[in-house]
Amino acid sequence: MARNLDPFLWTGNAGGTAHCIVIISEEDIGSPIIRQPSISIVMNPASMDKYEPLIKPGGLLVANSTLVRTQSGGMTSRPCICRPTS
Repeated sequence: MARNLDPFLWTGNAGGTAHCIVIISEEDIGSPIIRQPSISIVMNPASMDKYEPLIKPGGLLVANSTLVRTQSGGMTSRPCICRPTS
């Protein structure tokens, strides 16, 4: 199984959003860049605003319901797994 982990964490250290791309595939991975992920995990409102629109149609959103408004809060209409983290 091919795996690729490409963290973009330095922006989070400066107070912005941070993201990490993880690719798991049965086939070779040609590029570590994903334009429309199948799944996105968002932990705060800034990440929700920036990354939720990038999820491909039919994709899944996993959200920190302690900080992020989701379906019940009216912010997204996509399938969502919402769990508090604190």
